[in-house]
Amino acid sequence: MDATRTANINPIEARAIHMEESIKHNLRKNGFPAKAVRLPFKSVYDACKKRDIALQDVLDRLKDDHIFSFIEGNHILFKCTPEKPESAKPQATPASGGPEGWNAEQLQKMAQEQMASLSPEQMEEIRKTVESMSEEEKRNLMEMAAKQFRPGN
Repeated sequence: MDATRTANINPIEARAIHMEESIKHNLRKNGFPAKAVRLPFKSVYDACKKRDIALQDVLDRLKDDHIFSFIEGNHILFKCTPEKPESAKPQATPASGGPEGWNAEQLQKMAQEQMASLSPEQMEEIRKTVESMSEEEKRNLMEMAAKQFRPGN
């Protein structure tokens, strides 16, 4: 990590920079920018989570360096152009039933996977928070989650 770039910054920012540089290193090692590179979603997500950094924040930082990412199933595709690959473009799903092309079953499965890693205290705090929300707030939360985690985002 470049010492001049991390001087006088907070620890969270330093971890984000380190994660960004780690991804860039892996991309170069695999032929980027001459070719698009796919990295395993779970590995990248887990590395961000371990460092208490939001994956989306890291991907946004990479965008600033003209490294564009697209989630494709179990991988993240990195390209030097912002055009979505055909496989990442949303498919028409008229019977999706959920916001942004997600259905309730997909959102529930994703939520269950995330909740499995929470402590009982964290689960109780989330339960209380959701119980105190209005229906509109709950709907907005679902739409935000669908937008954040939809394929191709």
